[in-house]
Amino acid sequence: MKSSIKHSVLTLTFFLASLLVLAEEKGQSDAVFIENKGQWQENIFFKMELNHGALFFEDQTLTYLLRDALAFEECCGRIEHDHNSVEQKEVIQFAYQAKWLGSNSNSFKKGNNPRSDYRNYIKGNDPSKWKSHVQLFQHLVYTNIYDGIDVEFYGVEQDLKYNWLVQVGADPSQIVTEYS
Repeated sequence: MKSSIKHSVLTLTFFLASLLVLAEEKGQSDAVFIENKGQWQENIFFKMELNHGALFFEDQTLTYLLRDALAFEECCGRIEHDHNSVEQKEVIQFAYQAKWLGSNSNSFKKGNNPRSDYRNYIKGNDPSKWKSHVQLFQHLVYTNIYDGIDVEFYGVEQDLKYNWLVQVGADPSQIVTEYS
């Protein structure tokens, strides 16, 4: 029963997250996983932009950052507003994490199916901190996240999908996810 509840919560969480995923590139329907070449904190390996937020792929954790869509659009998005206005707007955002308890901290994270386009991150005046030709991928795999178990992420249309790949003889009960 407890295992069934864990699986249901995991399925529900990823279903809800998939509702929030929107392909960032117009005309592209698959998920885009952006590699970290030093443009973000070092604990982040890949980032996926969501419609109003982001999903960060870390060592043993997924971190969801979500924000109030309407408030963000009014403040910082595409809705036209007076750029000379000094009025400050509050955008409510929150984060939650899905942590894989007991997972291998040395699992190998790899982006697959590279796209032909890339990103450049030019921040500030110091060129040594600029990151160029940051690769985008359509598929992400954590190899050996648990002994004999991999997890892969990919997009289908506007949904984020994932599969647990359990090798013969591996114990799927190792997969335990804690939400906080």
